[in-house]
Amino acid sequence: MPAISRYLAGGDTALIQTGLTGFVLTIVYGVIGGIIGGGFFAFLYNRVLGEHHGIRIEAEYE
Repeated sequence: MPAISRYLAGGDTALIQTGLTGFVLTIVYGVIGGIIGGGFFAFLYNRVLGEHHGIRIEAEYE
């Protein structure tokens, strides 16, 4: 995925290709993407599907 790496690094492939820096950036983008993606999916599911079918994803169970 060189194109994606180039995009994330602002066009600087050398930044991604330097071992530890690339590894750290991969983790950072992965965590941020996971949080944003997961939160957005849960919000979207609750707003769209939840209202129509009465099904909601709850973050905490009692």
